Amino acid sequence: VQMAELRIRRVSPSAYWTGSVFDGAAPVETWVLALPNPTTSDWRYSGIAWTDNNYELNVRAKDRAGNLQTPYSSFSFTVDATLPVSAATTPANGSIIGTIPVIYGNASDPTPGTVADVRLKIRRNTDNNYWTGIAWGAAVSTQTAAATVSWSYSGLAAGSLATGTSYTVMPWARDAAGNEEVVGTSTTFTVDFASPTSLVQQPPVGGGFFKAMLTLTGTAADSVSGVNRVEVSITSGPGFSTWYNGTDFLSASPIYLGAAGGTSWTFNSSTVPWVSGRAYVVRSRGVDAVGNTEAVVSSGTFTLDTSSPSSTVTNPANGSFKNAAGIATVNVPHGLS
Repeated sequence: VQMAELRIRRVSPSAYWTGSVFDGAAPVETWVLALPNPTTSDWRYSGIAWTDNNYELNVRAKDRAGNLQTPYSSFSFTVDATLPVSAATTPANGSIIGTIPVIYGNASDPTPGTVADVRLKIRRNTDNNYWTGIAWGAAVSTQTAAATVSWSYSGLAAGSLATGTSYTVMPWARDAAGNEEVVGTSTTFTVDFASPTSLVQQPPVGGGFFKAMLTLTGTAADSVSGVNRVEVSITSGPGFSTWYNGTDFLSASPIYLGAAGGTSWTFNSSTVPWVSGRAYVVRSRGVDAVGNTEAVVSSGTFTLDTSSPSSTVTNPANGSFKNAAGIATVNVPHGLS
């Protein structure tokens, strides 16, 4: 073998290596001479100004008789020196969630690179422990996401997250050329599995008699995501088997209607068709910002009494004469209250 020649084409935009630059106007038959390795029978060529792109390499040898290799050898390869990028997008950064999450994200690598895989670390921020795939541990642990460009991770086990605790997801991507991102865009979220609490203040829990019940009042609390709303149900005696549906007591099952306010709430009951002499039970339940709904509701009871009492004097008799002051007797019929 007398010599070896190379022809290198950059695919996009198409250009041939001239020995100093990739020139889009260079002719197809632009071959450059490879140098023999002084210690082996190999040939070598260096000094090419590679950029991220796809390339075609043709190699041919020529012997001392002038014969050229036919056909020449061909290779295709990709140069990719750019790091991929990744981001965790769901749950949103700074969000509060009420369910075990599937973590979603994306990754990309500039053309001609391709993302090979995405990995992530999940840190519990109260103690800086990491999710191992089955439990939390002090050692840094890495999980592998499903897919690449649009990736997900669903390996957090039920019971692995605690209410009021924040967690940080830190992804990083690796491309087909082996370039590895240091760390992508992370997301931190807080978990809230606890239901809010509410309290009916008016009417009071102990019950009583009221001549009017225009406004129901109470309070509610949620320490993590906050109270979103309070709902109220009203059931009527004597059997307490019918509920107020917004118009009348016609529902055979509880109906919860929205109250005004949150941590301090009111329910305008001026349009409720109250009936004097009937007992009522008012119940409240809270719903927090992530949808947790109070299961053990608070209640207050009362009996409405809008009838005025009556009384009569029986002694002394009307129009009678008495010779001394006597004891007056007043008859008051027993009423509701």
